[in-house]
Amino acid sequence: MTERDAATDSVKNVLLLSGWSVPVQRWSEVVGCSSQAVLCSFEGCTDRDDFVAAASDALSACASEATIIGWSLGAMVGLELAHLHPDRVRRMCLVGATDRFVTQPGDTVGWSPRVLERMELALNASPDEVLEAFDEAMFSSSERAKGAPDTWRSVVGANRGSVASLREGLSYLASFRVDPGEISTPTALLHGEADTICPVGGARRLVAGLSNGTLDTWPGAGHSPFVAQPGRFAGWIAAAMDR
Repeated sequence: MTERDAATDSVKNVLLLSGWSVPVQRWSEVVGCSSQAVLCSFEGCTDRDDFVAAASDALSACASEATIIGWSLGAMVGLELAHLHPDRVRRMCLVGATDRFVTQPGDTVGWSPRVLERMELALNASPDEVLEAFDEAMFSSSERAKGAPDTWRSVVGANRGSVASLREGLSYLASFRVDPGEISTPTALLHGEADTICPVGGARRLVAGLSNGTLDTWPGAGHSPFVAQPGRFAGWIAAAMDR
């Protein structure tokens, strides 16, 4: 095998999993991954279990053991894949990951289930308003002052998925929880310290339970550090892929 063939084969072993409301094709452009990477779309998901099923199908399309690059909801699906298919996942690079999205009794890290319920109801009446508010919340105050939400919207476009798939995405987040102690896959985590979508406390709890995990936190960064600091993010991905 030539060096070029080896490089091509390596790219085909990358599986991209995007976040809620963001088409994976758009996110792959932001991340800068080759079009030869395997992209997993969640658009057709109409049930909570469909998200993991879609990702499992995409994982089977990878040439061999895959590197998962996941963000937000996609990072959580990636964690489930590593648990279900440890022999198929070589490593993970996860952005905005957590071991659970909603709070549990006695826990203050995460979203209240009631917030997700209200968000789900609002999607039926005014999906555009819900998405606009979500986009704003993805960024810290300093990132918003620099126009990061507008940059993001110009990249991601207007087609954000059907209301049905968006609603089921919220259902997935509401029910998601994973035991990090059951995941042995080498995992590199990146988290913004000013992330209000998935507070950094969830990432710290996650990495503490992983047997082979690292966590990089960026002060002042929100839920989408690859938008506000694309150069730095490219360097982080490159380093994480080499670990």
